[in-house]
Amino acid sequence: MIPLRNDMERYNAWVYEKIHAIVRPRLTFVQFLRHVIATFRANRPDAHWSQYHRDCCPCLVKYDFVTRVETLTEDLEHVFKVLGIPSDPSVSMNQNRKYLGDPYKDLRYYRDVPFEIRKELFTFIKTDLDMFGYKLPAGFLENTVS
Repeated sequence: MIPLRNDMERYNAWVYEKIHAIVRPRLTFVQFLRHVIATFRANRPDAHWSQYHRDCCPCLVKYDFVTRVETLTEDLEHVFKVLGIPSDPSVSMNQNRKYLGDPYKDLRYYRDVPFEIRKELFTFIKTDLDMFGYKLPAGFLENTVS
C-alpha cells in the first residue's frame, strides 16, 4: 500500500464538500466565540475577525482616505471625485443601510454569552472600537445583557 500525502489525493474535493454538507458541524454562538478568543490568544486570528489596527497599520502608513462600511457609497463617491475617477452613483455599495434601524439590535445574540467571554472579547476589539469611534451598547460589559 502506498501512503497518501494527504486526504485530498484519496477523493476529489467535491466528495469532501458533500460529506461536509451532510455532517455539517453545529456550533453554538458561545462555542464560536470561544474559538475566536482562542485564535486571538494564539495570536492567529482569522482574517474575518482580525484587528484592523494590526492589518492597516495606522501608525506606520499615512492614509489619504478612510472609509466606513456604514457610509461606503458616499465615502467612495468622495474618493472618486477627489481622484478624478468616474463613478457610477447608481451602483450603491450599501443600499440596505437605510433599513438597518437599531445598530445594536444584534446585541440579542449575546444574551446567553457568559460575561467572562464578553469581557475577554472586548479586550481584543477595544482598540478598533476606539480608533473608529464605535461604542459598545449599554450593558455589554455587565453581568446581564438585555
